[in-house]
Amino acid sequence: MQKKSALVLVAFSSLLFANCASKAQKESTPAAGAPVTKAQPAPTKAAVSEAAAPTKTETPAPTGMLTCTHSKETRTVQIAAKGDGCEVNYTKGGSTTAVASEIHGTKHCTETQAKIQDHLEKSGYTCKVAP
Repeated sequence: MQKKSALVLVAFSSLLFANCASKAQKESTPAAGAPVTKAQPAPTKAAVSEAAAPTKTETPAPTGMLTCTHSKETRTVQIAAKGDGCEVNYTKGGSTTAVASEIHGTKHCTETQAKIQDHLEKSGYTCKVAP
């Protein structure tokens, strides 16, 4: 007898919860004849970051050969043309390494050269641009 009572109680509870969920769903759907508005897609991450990002006015990045010196040490950063793009070559201790490149254009290369210049100047180097 206890098994039947428990089974009836579980069945009744299930119906009760199902009815509550159905009622909430009915309340969230528009009434018959009401205008239906289509939800707009969420903005992409890029659109959000572009809208929220403040615009910075920066000085143009140097181009060509950049020579930085500190005491007896010299480092160079050179942007070289490579097809339709460019390559940034960094020389330190007589060893040259390509540290960045771009297939089309030079924006990435000039930004990389400016970042390296900023880092070297913060480390005590004095940098000069040679045309």
